[in-house]
Amino acid sequence: MSVYFEADVTTIGPEVELMLEDNILILFNESATEDLKEISVIHNGTTVSEMIETGDEFVIDGTPYKILFVGSKVNETMNDLGHATLQFNGESESDMPGTVCLEDGIRNEIASSSKLQFRKNS
Repeated sequence: MSVYFEADVTTIGPEVELMLEDNILILFNESATEDLKEISVIHNGTTVSEMIETGDEFVIDGTPYKILFVGSKVNETMNDLGHATLQFNGESESDMPGTVCLEDGIRNEIASSSKLQFRKNS
């Protein structure tokens, strides 16, 4: 498996737990505004070295989640701001261009020591 993005979580906003109840995880790098940090998982990642594509995996601390949909702006916002909205909803489409849809349900905790990855599944 080829890892093309790797980051350490540096901060978890106080509202992240509420977002996770709806199976939503919002990522930003450390350049996020204070308001965005309230609802986001902040990481130290820089750019993605390959395009995020359907069929790839998003990984939290070694637990993989299959990517079912990638919005048209995801690769741009990941490179510019380290930003994507991850929806663990099992859907294969979304109207939101910055959204990544993944298999249904987040299965593990995320902590300020967590490691995040995007990787090819081949």
